[in-house]
Amino acid sequence: EKEYRKVLEIMRSSQDQEFLCRRTRDLALYLGLQGKCDKALVAAKESLDLAFSFGSAGEIEVVRTLTLYGIVCLKCEKLDKAEEYFTQSITLGQKLRTHLDAAPMHLATVYEGLKTFDKAEHFYQLSLTEARIFGRHYFECGDLTGLVRVKHAQNNYIAIPPLWTDAEQLAQQYEYNDYLSSLYLTRGHITWDGLIPEWEDGFDYALHYYQYALIHALRFNRFLLDEALFCL
Repeated sequence: EKEYRKVLEIMRSSQDQEFLCRRTRDLALYLGLQGKCDKALVAAKESLDLAFSFGSAGEIEVVRTLTLYGIVCLKCEKLDKAEEYFTQSITLGQKLRTHLDAAPMHLATVYEGLKTFDKAEHFYQLSLTEARIFGRHYFECGDLTGLVRVKHAQNNYIAIPPLWTDAEQLAQQYEYNDYLSSLYLTRGHITWDGLIPEWEDGFDYALHYYQYALIHALRFNRFLLDEALFCL
């Protein structure tokens, strides 16, 4: 972090404000992922102020920075603010007819956290459509995985098996351990309760999927392992 800030200080003395905006944005995400929320939010605001200072010529940078600001707020559990920034990013992105990138998927995650599952489903579907158009497999897998969780929350068990199969195939192909952990965790919950007749049921099978969920969480990082353990 100290070295990164030294680089930012050098860039502040230069005339390349667009590059400074992007690097400040990166710093905000870096700090947010470390859980340093106060510093992350300050850096995100600085980046957004820079993006707005470019006027109409910098609207694409505004879209990207609003998305990152939303991600930082999401990581810092400020769901209302995350919803606000993601919504602004999507609205401006649609106006500019540009690629919406991560905003719809993360906004869907926000609505999951707020237990507004109809809205979560809508934005996962929006993100999935775009991800398939642009061949963004990570987002596609994330959207399918999110829809599995949403359908589980909605008790719509008929819709789950094809979504789960498609998501698992993508996650296995590209080794998306974070999504594999989520998929196996959800399947463990469903299997424990015997909610889908064509799937296995009972404690032993559920334990098998829970073990898979923890293995893939640990392969991703120890923080996801903590989250997976909390969800058991």
